[in-house]
Amino acid sequence: WREQQEAIVADISEADGLKREKKMFKAEDQAVLLERLDAWLSDGQGLHAHIRRLTPGVFEKNRKQKGRLPQHGFWQELADWFEAADSLLRDFRRLLIDDVRAALAAHKRERGLVSYQDLLALLAQAVTDPRLAAAIRARYSAALIDEFQDTDPLQFRIFATLFGPESGVGGDGAAEAFPLYLVGDPKQAIYSFRGADIFTYLRARESAAGRYTLGTNRRSVPALVRAVNAVFTQHSNPFLFSDLRFPVVDAVPAAAALTPSAPPLHCWLLPAAGDKPLDKGRARELSVQCTVAEIVRLLQGAARGEVCIGEAPLRPGDIAVLVPRHADGRAVTGALAEAGVPAVIRSIDSVYATREASDLLAVLEAVAAPGREGAVKAALLTPLWGGTVESVHAAQENEAGWSALIGLLLAARERWQQQGFMPMWEQWQEEAGVLARVLAAPGGERRLTNLRHLATLMQQQADIDPVPERQLAWLREQLREAASTEDTQLRLESDAARVQVLTIHVSKGLEYPVVFCPFLWDGSLLHKSDSDRAEYRAGGESRLDLGSARFAQAKTRMATERLAEKLRVLYVALTRAKYRCYALWGRVKDSELAPFSWLLLGGATEGEPDADVLGSELKKKDYDAHVAALETLAAAVPEGVAWQALDDELPAVPAVTLPAPSSAPVLPPFSRRLARRWRVSSFTGLADSAHEQESPDHDNSAALAALGAVAELP
Repeated sequence: WREQQEAIVADISEADGLKREKKMFKAEDQAVLLERLDAWLSDGQGLHAHIRRLTPGVFEKNRKQKGRLPQHGFWQELADWFEAADSLLRDFRRLLIDDVRAALAAHKRERGLVSYQDLLALLAQAVTDPRLAAAIRARYSAALIDEFQDTDPLQFRIFATLFGPESGVGGDGAAEAFPLYLVGDPKQAIYSFRGADIFTYLRARESAAGRYTLGTNRRSVPALVRAVNAVFTQHSNPFLFSDLRFPVVDAVPAAAALTPSAPPLHCWLLPAAGDKPLDKGRARELSVQCTVAEIVRLLQGAARGEVCIGEAPLRPGDIAVLVPRHADGRAVTGALAEAGVPAVIRSIDSVYATREASDLLAVLEAVAAPGREGAVKAALLTPLWGGTVESVHAAQENEAGWSALIGLLLAARERWQQQGFMPMWEQWQEEAGVLARVLAAPGGERRLTNLRHLATLMQQQADIDPVPERQLAWLREQLREAASTEDTQLRLESDAARVQVLTIHVSKGLEYPVVFCPFLWDGSLLHKSDSDRAEYRAGGESRLDLGSARFAQAKTRMATERLAEKLRVLYVALTRAKYRCYALWGRVKDSELAPFSWLLLGGATEGEPDADVLGSELKKKDYDAHVAALETLAAAVPEGVAWQALDDELPAVPAVTLPAPSSAPVLPPFSRRLARRWRVSSFTGLADSAHEQESPDHDNSAALAALGAVAELP
């Protein structure tokens, strides 16, 4: 580079075969690339990722039909350097994983620590001992695993060793095996991120002596069941894996109905954006707006007595909005709040991952060290204290005011040290006006619930360790890990009847009268974190590819498996509703890999195509093809499916005032008979004989009577 820089720069600058209209090779952008290249090679500055564009492979992808590409040997040498660096990085990652795994095992051995996964591995090894296996079988002659689709390979290996076809014992091998029953629905295998493995289910199913299927849906109204049947039978291979089929099911008549009557599966089609797919941001905006508008319409009709389930008006708590990500849920709840509709997010996230947790930590850091000006300023700028940059600066300029603030923190620290965490926290909240400030902000109930939850967890830790400094260190650690357990899982901010907003994964196993699925156009499969790794299944084993020669194929396989799981997630979403389900779909960027697209547009695709092949085929489908697909679906089940094309501009959603739920306490009827025999007894007498009546204790009766105290025994 130093010897031939001018020639190298001239080579790319004079190459007339590059598409210069693209941003990366426009004159000004190319100049920036070359400056970064020179800064790296000449001055030792950091390597910018965009320098990789200056390689023959990228040149070839941006070739014009005519003209010369850059030909200097430097470009190939640069590509070779990147390839060698990638190889070195792959080896480093592999060695790092091996070293960390070995070091973690040694660390746990030294300290006597055992994780949940360790327990499973130890048990899997232990049950191979015939004596332990015989002891377990002597106590349990059969096993039944419910929700088997969520089982991982190691868990199943344990049960398959003890029960099932391979568990027969006896010298002649003819002894009867111990029964193993597996109950599950592979169409609902959606927890791969927890280790659940649908391939384990499919292999176990093949070895089963008998298979039985429930053929009747007892949740949804018959027309909705037929509509879902139609969605999943539009394609010959709806779940992408040929081993997983969709059985058409029947339904039972519903005891009630949602009125006014309408087809229970209502599909919305997002507007066209010319010849191009709709932008994701605009699609998300329209999806939220359309969903909120319909919820408002339904609840307004319910307030007038027009929208009812049986005789009862539809309530906010009868409605659920299922979203793929919590960020989408927050967008929905925010829009519902603006419209005056009460809503709540159901989440399994940790309270330590919330903004309130970091705000609490900032305040406690200031309480623990009032002399640290930076900590005090950080606390003042949290929503809990409600300060702004301007107000903090003004407070510092006011010597008396700043001294009073430091005095408040010093008093809080002393109270924390002498009385404990909760007395300090309650007093500080009152002095700082936290409750009113938090409740007045958007999502105030959610924020206040998180704060109270965090305070409870802090007090529990204070009961274990009363030293404030160690409590603070413990809180820092919790925020770093943000582990979601039964104790730390986000709590509902209200028991009142509210629209339920939750991820599809959380909704599994639940049922709601009316369900909205606003983001069925979302076809994202791979994320930034997947750029240098690929996890997939091959030959019954899980594999991790960190950049082998077949890395591109591995990533494609990972994307295909994720699409297959998203098809199962879609099945879960569409089967949560009892009376009505709203589905929103459209031609959006990357929507060709959305599960709904595969089901409605991919009917002509044969076999088990990989995600890249499937995407390239469905990407050709224009807006009219989406319209035709919905028309075909509605024609197949006219009593079950209706669809509507949305306009690009939706009317503004008016704020609604819903009737407040009755706050009168509901008292259960009291039907017990009260005992009327009164006497005084002692604990000793009761303990000696629960059945023998003890003589009254006359020595104490006068004193008890004077106190107006009597004991009533049944």
